[in-house]
Amino acid sequence: MAVNIQKSLVLDRIRFFVYVPSKELFSYALSQLYEIAALKKQWVPQGQITVKSKYSKTRLTYCPQKKRCIASIELGATKNQKLYFRLDLLPTRFFGDEFEVFKEILGLLLDEFNYLKLYKTARISYLELAVDSLSRPIGSFLPFRVKTGSSMVYPLPDATGGIYLGSPSGRVHFCIYDKKRQIIEKLKETPQHSIQTRLEARIHSTGLSASELLASLKNPFVKLEVADLDVLNALPPVPGLGAFLAQSAQAGACVALNALSAYDRRKILSLLRKAMAKWWNPNKIWEKFPRSLQVIKP
Repeated sequence: MAVNIQKSLVLDRIRFFVYVPSKELFSYALSQLYEIAALKKQWVPQGQITVKSKYSKTRLTYCPQKKRCIASIELGATKNQKLYFRLDLLPTRFFGDEFEVFKEILGLLLDEFNYLKLYKTARISYLELAVDSLSRPIGSFLPFRVKTGSSMVYPLPDATGGIYLGSPSGRVHFCIYDKKRQIIEKLKETPQHSIQTRLEARIHSTGLSASELLASLKNPFVKLEVADLDVLNALPPVPGLGAFLAQSAQAGACVALNALSAYDRRKILSLLRKAMAKWWNPNKIWEKFPRSLQVIKP
């Protein structure tokens, strides 16, 4: 039996969203973004804090090191001209006491949006939860979902690209990609592992505050099924399997399943579920969810 090596679940990104009740408070918060940036040598002597405006949005990016950002604040207006404050955190990039310093800045210069208040009252409008396989490369398994016909595959030169399952505008969709390649090409860092495949749940509009996530957020990974291609290829084939796998490689398994007749879909799903990857266990993964939230506690 092949050895399975898998990292614990991590909270990769979380977004806090709150409406700003008055133009006066919005203007004050906007001015404070520039005040925070003006004090960047005090707060992040080895990094940078930038403020940029575009259209109806102004964003502050907070980077303890020039190439490592951990947070951003955005002030803007929705299409309905409702003013808002948005905070994005990247917990996997926190190091040392950097998050504590950032929370201190919010308390000192943006007290109306201090972190404890945001944690208890702001809605979490987006979050990314991820688990990395260190032994299963993309191409060795087939991720799939039922009850959605939306999927995409983005190939990269000389490598298998990202696989997206579910509509990006839906409440939950999944992205499966080569994290090692991202570390090399985007982050310009040296990877620690020879294989690092990320299976990531992206969740929109939770309707919950950060303080409510542990008790109320349902496990999104139960919607993601994974078939082991070695096991699948060893099973007696059924008519249409080769065409299904070819289309899955081009457009994702959701599109490929949706293109089948109801009869053929049942046959293919039955075969896929006979080849389910033993290393993929959503309930076991979710046991680490409480631990993944510890890093964002006030």
